Amino acid sequence: MNIASLIPGRVAGFVETDPRQSAADRILLLKQTQLAVPDTLPAGIIIVDPAPFSHTVIRWCGQGVPAGMLTADQAARLTRGDPIVLDTACGHIRPWDAAAPPPPWEAPPPAGQPQSLRDGHTIELRASIGACQNGQRARQNGATAIGLVRTEYLLPPGKKPPTQEFYQAIFGECLEAAANLPVNFRLLDLAADKWPDWLPPDPEADAWRGLRGSQWYHYPPLRELIKAQLQALARLARRDDASPLGLIWPAGGSLANYQAWQRQLAPDLSDSVSWGAMIETPLEALAIDNWLQAADFVALGCNDLMQHLGGASRDDPRLRHLLDPCQPSLYRFYREVARKANGELARVQLCGLLPQIDGVLPVLIGLGFRNFSVEPALIPLLARQAEKHDLATCRKRADAVCAASDSTAVRRLLGVPPSPLWGLVHAPASDCEPSTDR
Repeated sequence: MNIASLIPGRVAGFVETDPRQSAADRILLLKQTQLAVPDTLPAGIIIVDPAPFSHTVIRWCGQGVPAGMLTADQAARLTRGDPIVLDTACGHIRPWDAAAPPPPWEAPPPAGQPQSLRDGHTIELRASIGACQNGQRARQNGATAIGLVRTEYLLPPGKKPPTQEFYQAIFGECLEAAANLPVNFRLLDLAADKWPDWLPPDPEADAWRGLRGSQWYHYPPLRELIKAQLQALARLARRDDASPLGLIWPAGGSLANYQAWQRQLAPDLSDSVSWGAMIETPLEALAIDNWLQAADFVALGCNDLMQHLGGASRDDPRLRHLLDPCQPSLYRFYREVARKANGELARVQLCGLLPQIDGVLPVLIGLGFRNFSVEPALIPLLARQAEKHDLATCRKRADAVCAASDSTAVRRLLGVPPSPLWGLVHAPASDCEPSTDR
């Protein structure tokens, strides 16, 4: 049975449909509504009919276990207790005929060094993480930097509100795990589906629930926590052994609002801390030239951009078909954003799933983008994909995709088979045995 890959790997285990029974010998088969991370991680997970751009799916991508996606019709062919091999490295499930051998990994690229294309041009494969220990995993997999730390997932024990002392300690742990790689901390980026346990559920808070990102910073408890995060970064930046530090201001406010906060808060930080801005709406993206004048760097949030461009919630599986990453108009939009950057794409970082989708990285390189923040587990495969292409080939691919008539034509150009579910990059077919359908 073919499966769409999220996090590549190869594990054997028993199908389990009850998340409360998660164990090291189980492979969870769950709908998106069941995706709370259990205390004990399974060997792997299969998500049924998900919205792949949703926060809940992306949170699972950071757990470090092989993860894939099936349609409901495919999932109906699996039964609780079935012994299977989940092979998201090669994109299939097969009966458990023996212990799962390790997947066909190449050695990861050297950490901290740009990845070369076939002709010597380079890109950076940075890591997006939501837990400090993933900084070590990013380094082991060859990341050039930690492009994005999602600080909303760095939580104190016991549902206590974070403090400046907590942030200084946990940010320090992230820096230690990254071992001298540059690290960008995105300040608290809250949303209704990322509501923290420590935020008081008072009536006034309910009025703010429709807001996102930096729009929350007018709410007094959040304003104080942002100051605590900045104080923690300021102290860490003063250390003699400090890694290069950056902060990313979450999307949600206008450019004028970003500049006002920057004027107010920048004096508290060392000049060595760079200021970045997250852009997640088409209007902001098409004004990227103005943002680049105000910020040291810009991070494009591809998941939210996809949601706004498609006019559909990224969290609703019923609308998944409207967020098709093979639509040629999507790449025409990114081509225009690249043009508006006026030769400053070296200061632009793409975050989110788009660069990690099978076949897409060469297209984005061809459009001019060079910095990508991705899941640590995917860095070796993306590096291998990049080194097989030269810049001229990437540009031709990008031109062809932008000129394509529809998503079916784009799939053909990318070598992606037609499927109701698209997947992230996985091992090339030459490294994989043919799948055996069940």
